[in-house]
Amino acid sequence: MLLRTLHHWAGVPFRLDLMLRSVLVQTSFSIFWTVLALGAMAFATRRSLRALWFAGAALMTVVVAKLFLVDLSNIGGVERIVSFIGVGVLMLVIGYFAPVPPKAERAQTEATSEAP
Repeated sequence: MLLRTLHHWAGVPFRLDLMLRSVLVQTSFSIFWTVLALGAMAFATRRSLRALWFAGAALMTVVVAKLFLVDLSNIGGVERIVSFIGVGVLMLVIGYFAPVPPKAERAQTEATSEAP
């Protein structure tokens, strides 16, 4: 869906090899995957789902690796700055709104200690 949108609105040719070389596509992937990780981690925090939170953290690890291995070597100028700052700001949002859910035993202990 993201690639189709970039093809339609930004004029990126709809061929996989040309899309993967596109600076706009690479920046969009980084930001989109970070937003997906933010959503998963925020949902996991609200529902106390540690496994889903760690899946979001794994996606963030992939994004950071992509930033350093792909974006840093191939993208220059404004696109690299937007990619790094966009992902960095979203990581700060993740840290504030989606901390790691507590372990099951600790959450159970806290719930029983709050009961009157």
